[in-house]
Amino acid sequence: MPGDPVRPAPFQSLGAWQLAHKLAIRIYLVTAKFPTQHRFGLALQLQRAASAIPANLAEGNARWSAREYLYFCKVAKGSISEVRYFLQLGHDLGIISDAVFSENLDGYDKLGAVVYRLIGSLKGKLNNPPEKARPGP
Repeated sequence: MPGDPVRPAPFQSLGAWQLAHKLAIRIYLVTAKFPTQHRFGLALQLQRAASAIPANLAEGNARWSAREYLYFCKVAKGSISEVRYFLQLGHDLGIISDAVFSENLDGYDKLGAVVYRLIGSLKGKLNNPPEKARPGP
C-alpha cells in the first residue's frame, strides 16, 4: 500500500543481535556448570541479563519508530553492564575461572561497542530526519 513504512529487516540479520545471541548461549553454557547453590541466584541473574540483550535488540528492531528502537538499544546496553557485573561477581567468588571471565568480558566489550554504534546511528537518524519531498511547481 502506498505510504506504508518500509518493514524492518528481520532481527536475525542484525550483526548486534547475532553477537548478543551467541554470547547469551555462551552464558547459558557457562552457568550450567555453576555449583548447585548458585544456580538459582547468580546463574539465573546472569542468564536473565544475557538473554535480555538480544531480546531487546529484537523488540526494538520490530518497532516502527527510530525513537522506540533507540530506547530498546539503550536497555540492551544497560543489560550488557549488568552481565559484566555478574561476570565480575562470579569471578571474584571463584565460580568463574580467569579464562572464562576474560573470554566473556571481551565478548561483552565488543558487543557494547557494536550496540553503542547502533545507538549513535539511531540518534543520527532522529537528529537528521530525511527531508520531505517538495511539491512540484
